[in-house]
Amino acid sequence: MRSVAVNAERLAFVAVHHGLQRHIRHASPKLLSHLTDFVSMWRDEMTRETAAEERRRRQAQSVRPAGPRAVAHSTTAGASYCGDASVHETARIALMNRHAFGFPTMEAPKVLCDVVEALVGAVYVDSGGRLDVVCRVAFRLLHPMVNPRTTSIHPVRRLMETLQTFSGALPEYKLVAWVQERAHVQVSCMDVLLGESKGGRNARSSGRLAAQDALDRWRELEPKLREALVLRAAAKKDGLASMKTPKLVRA
Repeated sequence: MRSVAVNAERLAFVAVHHGLQRHIRHASPKLLSHLTDFVSMWRDEMTRETAAEERRRRQAQSVRPAGPRAVAHSTTAGASYCGDASVHETARIALMNRHAFGFPTMEAPKVLCDVVEALVGAVYVDSGGRLDVVCRVAFRLLHPMVNPRTTSIHPVRRLMETLQTFSGALPEYKLVAWVQERAHVQVSCMDVLLGESKGGRNARSSGRLAAQDALDRWRELEPKLREALVLRAAAKKDGLASMKTPKLVRA
């Protein structure tokens, strides 16, 4: 749970959600620009997810059957179903699911993650090491953005485990080139191109996107990997046969 829940991107989202970026004291124009762009992207994505959730709920209400029972149900459950807080909470969960490991075109400022970790550490010190107090504060900070519904395994790890289960081989990542300040990364296995990405600002983020691309295309990649696995086994068998030394014949 910790490995999939605690990462810099998720904690950065938590910090922006609570507005903690406003309390960071610094004198760096570069950091200010990075923070401003990240917060702006967060708000744009939240607006998009909120609009999509409101649209989905309106469509769900429009297909409900008419009648006294339906009207009674809507009056008793309508507040929790259509309330603004519920809409925003669902939108935040949807955003965390879609960007579980950060935005594809922008890396989160690490200082946002540091602020959340420092806040939890300060609560631990001020409370005299009381874990119950720390847990309550951490729950209020992370909920509803980090919970079992919004946690998922990192694409790089998922791809590695999938390949090891399928063939026992490991993926290979290659930085091909830099295109307009974006890293072009390809991931392959047994000389089969699995996926690639040209959208990351650095090799790590592009590697993550390439791994996700491979996972999305896994069904069409399986036959190619199976064929490569057969060829590798045949080559290994031929290599072992050629290594055998002939028996000595006594005169």
